[in-house]
Amino acid sequence: MLAGYRQAGFVDVERVDGGELVLPASRSAATDQGLDA
Repeated sequence: MLAGYRQAGFVDVERVDGGELVLPASRSAATDQGLDA
């Protein structure tokens, strides 16, 4: 998957192996979940 992004011209800024962080799509979604946005 990353190779496709690199071929499209994207570059790695930071890489962390072995994890995933799912962020809310919007500030209101974070608020709905009780998170400080």
